[in-house]
Amino acid sequence: MMPDLHILLSSFSRIPHDEDRWRALRDARLHRAVVEAAMHCPFYREWFRSHEIVPTEIRSAADALQLPVLTRGRVRAEGLRMVRDDVPVDTCSQEMTSGTTGEPTTLYTRSSELRVQHALWLSGYLRAGLRPWHRQAKFIMAHKMPAKPRPYQRLGVLRRAYFPTAAPTVEKLHWLRRLRPDALFSWGSILSELANQLEQEQAELNIPLIFSTSDKLQREHVAARIKGRLLDVYGSIETGPVAWGCGVGEGYHIDPRWAHVELVDADGQSARRGAVVCTPLWRRVMPLIRYQLGDIAEWADTPCPCGNPLPRIRALIGRHGELLSLPNGICLSANVVAEAVWQGPGIQAFQFAQRSETESILFLVPGPGIPSNAVARVRELLTPRLASPVQVQIKCVPALYRAPDAKFRATYPLAMIERLRCAGVDVERILSQ
Repeated sequence: MMPDLHILLSSFSRIPHDEDRWRALRDARLHRAVVEAAMHCPFYREWFRSHEIVPTEIRSAADALQLPVLTRGRVRAEGLRMVRDDVPVDTCSQEMTSGTTGEPTTLYTRSSELRVQHALWLSGYLRAGLRPWHRQAKFIMAHKMPAKPRPYQRLGVLRRAYFPTAAPTVEKLHWLRRLRPDALFSWGSILSELANQLEQEQAELNIPLIFSTSDKLQREHVAARIKGRLLDVYGSIETGPVAWGCGVGEGYHIDPRWAHVELVDADGQSARRGAVVCTPLWRRVMPLIRYQLGDIAEWADTPCPCGNPLPRIRALIGRHGELLSLPNGICLSANVVAEAVWQGPGIQAFQFAQRSETESILFLVPGPGIPSNAVARVRELLTPRLASPVQVQIKCVPALYRAPDAKFRATYPLAMIERLRCAGVDVERILSQ
């Protein structure tokens, strides 16, 4: 079960640009992932059987179209049944997704697998210009803050400092100015938040390398105020890095050695523009076969100016900015909501919507046995993070609203509500669950 050493080391090797080579490598790993999932995971064994799938016949990306698409909700529902039966659960660690989608997902993994995942991220950063001696800065949710540095960081290698996403914007800027990092890792919406504050101050910030992840990057707006090489990365905790923004052309290049990426229509079949479905080929403890990420994207159909011939996503259509519009022109990342919610014990999911700059509503799905003070705890954490006189109504509901044929959204900023209203969408259905 432990990934071979050559697999770990090969993540740092040059990506083969020869189409026959990378297709053969991808197909071999995809075949292995499907066969092992059917052999060792109770969920996949039953699921494939119910769809009359013969795992050994799935030998290529084209064959994989026979497989059903796996949703995030199904992963949460099946839980441990998706873990290999030859891996003792007590030897696994749990990874939690950030919960910014409104519903966090628990993943089971092992340290050997995590090393591969970390190597994939690091190899991509190194290709983009990061160096081991660079001083790094990263915005992170407070409850995910590492308790202590890793041993190699104590030696000055890949040093990284962290700062909470929910801190006031001026404090974030003060921290960056004091730290003077060589590289910054941030969600796109936080970069937009910083750019807005810098614009108000008529100031600029210089950081040589900026890596944007998780949500929509407003590239021109950010680049006007934060000077440096700005690279957008598409990935998730579930899949690891999926695609890396091109520094020359438009869109994102995929590394097909480690992620089989598809764009599919409503029937799960290939489409030029459709839902992003990914099979992370390195995740073996709890395989994710044809996992739907919840985004909409479009393939590029022309060669990239940079000369890279690997598959390229031209545009990510389903990722939107998550900035909340508050009084006095203040804009905040919606991460402040997610961070407050997930520190409220017993809450399973949330959805936040703005009625106006001063009035919002937060819908919470309580879990069984939720403590009586959970909602009060969320209010206590959230209220000081939103500018006065913002009022937040908190309402507990049995389930959250999901717009038909649309990506589930955990947050509906005011600008998005207004766009939906202009498009004829019944936004009252969102605001009055």
